[in-house]
Amino acid sequence: MKGMSLSAWRTLPIFCALAVGTSPASEIRQRTFEVVSIKPILPGSTPTRATRIIGNSVRANTSVALLLHTAYGLDGFQVAKLPGWAETEFYDIAGTADSKWGITPEEYKLLCRKLLEDRFQLKTHFETKDFDVYTLVPAKGGAKLKPANAGGEYSFKMARPGFWQVTKEDMMHLARSLSRELGEIVLDETGLTGRFDFTLKWSPEKAALAANDSGISEDPSIFMAVQQQLGLRLARRRQPMTILVIDHVERPSAN
Repeated sequence: MKGMSLSAWRTLPIFCALAVGTSPASEIRQRTFEVVSIKPILPGSTPTRATRIIGNSVRANTSVALLLHTAYGLDGFQVAKLPGWAETEFYDIAGTADSKWGITPEEYKLLCRKLLEDRFQLKTHFETKDFDVYTLVPAKGGAKLKPANAGGEYSFKMARPGFWQVTKEDMMHLARSLSRELGEIVLDETGLTGRFDFTLKWSPEKAALAANDSGISEDPSIFMAVQQQLGLRLARRRQPMTILVIDHVERPSAN
């Protein structure tokens, strides 16, 4: 992952509560903020990373890294040359958009892009490069995952290092969680849809072992735990991926 912003990737996944307005599909267009305030959070404050959209009003506690994720739909490993402050410094953003119908999710993406360009002086370009990645695929014999019950809510608990208890998880987010744990890119290629309940137990001390370790163990690496307990496999390969390169970004201009 040479040249990549790994720490940005480790901030994911992002959980936002959105109360989004509705508008006719034909009215998806470039919105702008008529009024917007951006203030750094107070020193020592804990960022909430929460976003709320009600009608044409936006309230968010976010960083440049999270705004990029929202604006472009990119994970952290797809963003290069992002300065450290853009990942660690959080801002309270309050804005009113020029939309009488409220703000759709697609319009909010465009609002975030415009905000980054106007107030953070963001300039970017895209490049395609080859990366070493892991792909999450079914192991021999197939997946051992239990479909989640219809009721209940999503839950991801780390009872202790090397022990996850998860309910109502989909494969895309499992791949992201594995990415954070390994510090590597993990792509979901299981072909599995829906949500699942599972536990995963491994030895954190063995987390960096090669994916081709073998044998049944009561103290497995995360690679063998995924295979033995979930019926999935982490396969290594090299493939081209498109990344967003940050040419220029500044701390926000004054309100």
